[in-house]
Amino acid sequence: MFDTFRFILPGLGITIAVTLIALGLGLMLGIVMGICRAFGGTPLAQVAAAYSIVVRSLPVVVIIFILFFVISELVDLSPFFSGAIACRVIEALSLEASPDTLLVFGRHMHPGESPVLMPSGSWQTPFGPLPVDEALVAELMPNFHFKLESPRHFEPDNTIELQLPFIKYFFPDASIVAVGVPPAESAMAIGRSAVEIGQRQHKRLAVIGSTDLTHHGANYGYSPHGHGPRAVARVREKNDGPMVTAMEEMDASRVLTQARDQHSACCAGAVAAALTAGHCLGAVRGETLAYTTSYAKSPGDSFVGYAGILF
Repeated sequence: MFDTFRFILPGLGITIAVTLIALGLGLMLGIVMGICRAFGGTPLAQVAAAYSIVVRSLPVVVIIFILFFVISELVDLSPFFSGAIACRVIEALSLEASPDTLLVFGRHMHPGESPVLMPSGSWQTPFGPLPVDEALVAELMPNFHFKLESPRHFEPDNTIELQLPFIKYFFPDASIVAVGVPPAESAMAIGRSAVEIGQRQHKRLAVIGSTDLTHHGANYGYSPHGHGPRAVARVREKNDGPMVTAMEEMDASRVLTQARDQHSACCAGAVAAALTAGHCLGAVRGETLAYTTSYAKSPGDSFVGYAGILF
């Protein structure tokens, strides 16, 4: 129960902080626009009127979400790193690609589990629904023994869900195929098959793979490197470093082996599928945009590694 509140309270604090900042900014802008409309002459009055129309037409949650992006560029509000890194990578991807469909691979799974797929419907985000590419999924389903989910019946998993608001924000017109991929050789076949089907359907594709890196410490039952800053340095050298190198070199088989032997990724199947899909789309190497651990924000005996890599 304590751990639950430990993770909920920082997020609640951020929500309150952003809301208070948004209210303050809204009040100041409202006063400025009111003055412009009353005393600024015709051009400024028109600007104020347009501002009023835009603000009243947007849901409050969307305004707060947009302000979070703006404020987070100026002030580091996030208690954890994975969301900030994910946003940075997906934004960078949006500058390079304009896909019809994004293939999103993720999920915490064991090697013997069946891959997971939602064949129809949409994912809800603060920016509106993110539709499933049902045509691509319809061709992908017969190729593997998928466990099927629906918008009403699904198992929550943060690896895919975390990416969805960023995807909708940076790719507002795209659809997705979200696949839970086990850490097995089948991961490469899933990534390859998804790309081949998309290309056969003449669709522009982009690929996202989602995983954390090493989970080290008593909370995760894995602590060979001890505690404190020395443990963080050893994890980076012995666990996360080799995994990031394997990702940069797009070696899907080595990613699976490294994750199995060194506990250096919780969703290695997702990475292997994404790397294979990227290879099929012409990528040859990745560039690490960011690396950190949760220890940097919240020092403790248990911590998690994060990296953002663009291909």
